[in-house]
Order: sequence, then structure tokens, then C-alpha cells
Amino acid sequence: MSNTRKSTYRAIDANLNRASEGVRTVEDILRFGHDAKRVAGTLRAIRHDLRSAAELLPGGNAALVSARDSRRDVARNATTLETGAGASDPLAANLKRAQEAARVLEELSKAINAAASSMFGDIRFRLYDIEKDIAKVVARTRRMPDAPFLYAVAGYEDLKGALTARLIRAGAGLIQLRDKDAVDAVKLARAKSVRKKIKPGSSLFVVNDRVDIALAAGADAAHLGAEDMPVDAARDIAGDSLLIGRSSNSYREAMTALEQRPDYLAVGAVFQSPTKPDRKQVGLKLLSRVAEAAGDTPVVAIGGINLGNIREVLDAGASGAAVVSAVTQADDIDATLKRINEIFDDYRKTKNRKG
Repeated sequence: MSNTRKSTYRAIDANLNRASEGVRTVEDILRFGHDAKRVAGTLRAIRHDLRSAAELLPGGNAALVSARDSRRDVARNATTLETGAGASDPLAANLKRAQEAARVLEELSKAINAAASSMFGDIRFRLYDIEKDIAKVVARTRRMPDAPFLYAVAGYEDLKGALTARLIRAGAGLIQLRDKDAVDAVKLARAKSVRKKIKPGSSLFVVNDRVDIALAAGADAAHLGAEDMPVDAARDIAGDSLLIGRSSNSYREAMTALEQRPDYLAVGAVFQSPTKPDRKQVGLKLLSRVAEAAGDTPVVAIGGINLGNIREVLDAGASGAAVVSAVTQADDIDATLKRINEIFDDYRKTKNRKG
């Protein structure tokens, strides 16, 4: 190998490692820090493709390793002053690092192997494209709230008014728009209207039944009924952009739903529900069984929950309590929400004493 080729291979090897390390860092941050499995999987494929592109060069990866001379690398002991995003945002810094390295790889390999250069160029543009997906993952504040949390369910007529602001002030973990009967265009317009009221970083906004409308409205989550599409199909559509919740009305349905790994599982109706009076009651024992089997998946109790029994569902193992008419039809909504928070606080204190 000529000295010129060896020097070029040293530079390619250094930038290949730089790109791979940058991609791997971003991949792991998204996988473990944001649970963004789809985007992390795409990055893993890019990382593998970097090595595949290098194999197209004469001698492949083995020749690059042979040309490596880390001891004499003038930048080996260099110190770098981190400023801007790199100092506080390893995600952005490492993505930028990978993009820059891919550009160098594309240029350096042009005179050696056109196919390798083309593949490195394609990888560079894939890294530019995935930056949008990563931004969505980072921008969303869509982690499930800590238990116990209030899951408020209401129709558009309630949420278009002052109720939404009251729920947010009270610290509701999730607010679901239940809009069953409107045509799609109206559903979307209503969902967008409610989304504007629920700013990112406050309560999570949930659209009932419709993954497509949840996405189009910029919601944080979509809630699927027991007869709606499977969770994995919803994830195929939404990717990492939405939390996906699932309803279950029996132990079997709950176990089937848990196999699909929803972000939360709703169980009910736990009690007789004034909203759905024909719905079979599953009771506290089944709620407790499901909560125990669910492990780290939050379980939300729904159906007939009010001030008189909300503590019971928490004691049965529910992470959240979904309320509908207990809030929307309350004589004093603010007082009701305040009392719910007092019950939650008392539950936390009791649990901490036992814990």
C-alpha cells in the first residue's frame, strides 16, 4: 500500500470510527433514554451500513485497520472546549459528529471506489433525514406521569370550555378527548382545538380510538378500545410519535394487550359506570390481578370512579384513575379536583411510610 493510500485509509478509518461512535451514542440515548425503539432501530441499520460501505473499498475494513496508527495521531491528546449544544446536549453533538464524518468519508472514498462513496453519501442524507424524527422524539413530553395520576376523559363540549384549563391546573396526568360521533374533518378540527389548549409540558393530550387523527392533531397519545387495531399496528403507523394506550374488559383481554406492550393499559369498568351503564363490571379483584401482572406497564382504572372509591382503585394497584362524570358533572369541579389531589397525596404518604 502506497504512503498516499495509507494516509487516506488512516483518515477514512478515523472518520468511520467517529461516525460509528456518534451514531451508536445517539442510538443508545434514544433507546434507553427515550424508549424510541423505531428510531434507534433505524440508527442501528445505519451503523451497520457504515461498515458495509467500508467493505467496498479495496481490502475492506481489514485494510483500514491495518493502516491505523493511533499512537502517532496528532489529535490523540488534543483537548476540546465544548460550547453550545455539545456541552449540554450529547444527542445533538453526536449526531452532528456522525453527519460530518459521513461527509468526510464520502469525499475521501470518491477517488478509491465510487460505490463506497455513493453509499457513504446516502448514509449522510439518511442522518440528515433522521434528525427530524429525533427532534420529534426529544420535543415530545410524552412519558407517562408518575403514579398516582388523574386520567380525565371528556367530550369536546366540555374540553372546549374552561374545563381543560382547570384540569391542567389540577395536574391531570392525561386528558382524553372522547369524540365518537363527529365526521373525521370535525374530529380533527376539534382535536387540534383542544391540542392548542394543552401546551407541551403540561398534561398529556389523548385522542380516543383514532391514531391517524391523534397524529394529525399533534396529540401525545392515542387510546385504543379492545376492538380497535392492535397496539403493534398502531405503532407501525405512529412510530415513536405517540403513546399508545389500550382498553381491556377481562383478564384475557388484558394479558393479550400486555403482550403488545402498550404504554398503559386501561381496565374496566371497575364499578357501575353512569357513562356506560351496560358495560360489565370487572371489579377490584380483577383490577388487582391485572396490575400485578402488568409489571412496569401503568394500569389505569376506569368506570364509575368517583371521590368515594378512587382510593380503592389505587390500593388495588392502579397507577392512574380515569374519571368522567365524577368531574364533568360535579357541582364544584375545582373542589372535586382538589379533593382528588388530596386523596392522591394521602396515598403517596401512606405508601412511603410502608415503603
